[in-house]
Amino acid sequence: MLIANVLLMNTMVACCTYVFEHNVENTQEIWLFERYSQVMEYDSTPFIPPPLTIFYHLYWLFRWVRVRNFSRKNLLDASLKLFLSDEQIERIHSFEEECIEDMEREKDIRKQSSNDERIHRTAERSDQILNRMNIVENIVRTDVRNLDMVLKTMETRHEVPHFHYETEPMCTEDESICESFVFEFLPDTLASVIKKEKLDETDIKIYTWQLFNGLRYLSMHQIVHRDIKPLNVLIDHTLALLKIGDFGSAKIVRRLTKSTAYQVTRFYRPPELLLGSEYYNWTVDLWSAGCVLGEMLRGNVLFPGRHYKHQLKLIFLCLGSPTEEDVKLMKVPTRIVSNGRVVVGTGLGTLCPDADPGMLEILAKVLVYRPCNRLYGRQLLTHPAFASIL
Repeated sequence: MLIANVLLMNTMVACCTYVFEHNVENTQEIWLFERYSQVMEYDSTPFIPPPLTIFYHLYWLFRWVRVRNFSRKNLLDASLKLFLSDEQIERIHSFEEECIEDMEREKDIRKQSSNDERIHRTAERSDQILNRMNIVENIVRTDVRNLDMVLKTMETRHEVPHFHYETEPMCTEDESICESFVFEFLPDTLASVIKKEKLDETDIKIYTWQLFNGLRYLSMHQIVHRDIKPLNVLIDHTLALLKIGDFGSAKIVRRLTKSTAYQVTRFYRPPELLLGSEYYNWTVDLWSAGCVLGEMLRGNVLFPGRHYKHQLKLIFLCLGSPTEEDVKLMKVPTRIVSNGRVVVGTGLGTLCPDADPGMLEILAKVLVYRPCNRLYGRQLLTHPAFASIL
């Protein structure tokens, strides 16, 4: 139906264009004829002093009578009101025939070319519309599938008591029912809290435990947040309560699922994504959470890279160069990794010299190149460093 409307509109535009061009051509012909008549009349009128004007009129009267009586074949040109010779009239006729032939020829050429162009433009527009419809259909299908999977996951919210959400039916203007999510309000983000003041050891331990506990829940359902950073970690500092927010980049990633590598804010992006890996899982969030922990311990960003190459350089200077086995387990395209000199890392202690030894040990076990070796889950949550808050 949409394509039929487009074709109908193009046909109407073509008809209007044809009528306009036809009127322009007729107007041009009339203008040329009037101009030619004026020029011929002006050229055929000599300049005669007033006393001799009467003789001039008598001369043209005599010519008119002569042409009227002896040149019957030229009566068709009497409407021109020009007293021309036979040769001049013949030249006018030849000129008119040539003009008409040229006009018809140009009209046919324009009509043919315009028809071809309209057909070509219509075909291009139809292809573009079909491509856009296919893209929109694929996007909608993907979004519906992802939403269905997320809703199925949220149905199991009773497994972890700290994950809450409420649904409330709401009526829109057209009186249709839509499902809306109503979440609790948390006044701050971890980024704003770190910016205001340096956190003490107890706050760091409480927030770290809650952050990794939330990631444990997501990992149980194969949900990858893909944008863990202090700005997306919601805080109620008075209650020492932490919640993970902003799931705009979240995705359910199953085994051998291919995903884009350009995810996670640069400061918190794991090395496998910086090196272009497209096969990753929820362990990328562990690296990001480790960078958040390092930021709480240090008071500012742990690896403040200016661009992705500089980000890798800062990581290599701290942790050392990854081995070939590390690169293999990160599922990095080998062509992206350069065979440069081996860098010996300075260690995380140089970046966080005043950190609690227990929290520094957790940080060192989380920020490792091999995703499968990153500390997480029950082993992390039961670490002796959290004994004072459990």
